Amino acid sequence: MITNLPQYSGEKNAPGYITFKFIPVGEVVSIPDHLGDYNINSDITLQSGKFWRAGYASIGTLQLRENSIEKSGTTQFRQVLDGFIPRDVPDLTRLLEEMKHGRFLVLAKNAEGDERLIGSIENGCRFSYKFDSRRIGEKKVKGYSFQFYRTSITPSPFYYATANVSYGSGGSNDLTWVVSFAAGVNAVEHSVPANGAGTLSSETLDNVDAGTAVYKVNSVVKTLPLTLAAGDTFRVEITQTNAANPSSVTLTGSY
Repeated sequence: MITNLPQYSGEKNAPGYITFKFIPVGEVVSIPDHLGDYNINSDITLQSGKFWRAGYASIGTLQLRENSIEKSGTTQFRQVLDGFIPRDVPDLTRLLEEMKHGRFLVLAKNAEGDERLIGSIENGCRFSYKFDSRRIGEKKVKGYSFQFYRTSITPSPFYYATANVSYGSGGSNDLTWVVSFAAGVNAVEHSVPANGAGTLSSETLDNVDAGTAVYKVNSVVKTLPLTLAAGDTFRVEITQTNAANPSSVTLTGSY
């Protein structure tokens, strides 16, 4: 089973691309058209119960590259997201080996909170890895270099969905919403998809002042536990503790 990449404490993010998440293309229902302006402003729809996996790369190793290539009178774009995982354990090796047979959508986020989408349902990213060593700070560390890559006829679009949300299940009926806010943003509004419907009963706040999260369902203020139905408008309002940094509200419950 494809899971999150392992997360390691003790490392601080560097400028540039700092985080990413990914999902197998077979778990995606639809991707909104960017309409030629290379901005996606509405949600990517996932299958019910499916969710984005968290990625991981060591400090300063995560890079997104996009090179234009002239071929047979057309312009193609070689898109590569690569990084380094500083571990060598059997569970990680098994996960990477499984991933190399898959195709993925990848969302890469930079230090300013902007996300770019690499991949489509029809042309998902391939994955490769190799056992390697890398200098991380003052140390030379063994681990795995990895790449998500593909060739496309269009550049990778920015993802500015009104619902910057991950929906995930951790058990048979578990539901998790991770609502993300860019630095300086204090409210986001979402149209609830089928895979986001359920009852949310608890919250975890990151860079959000305690007691400031306000939840509105169809413009009506609600307190936890609250119930969401497919098609509802769900608005989350917060006060950021540090407006220079992104924030998130994680809501858990069941569907």
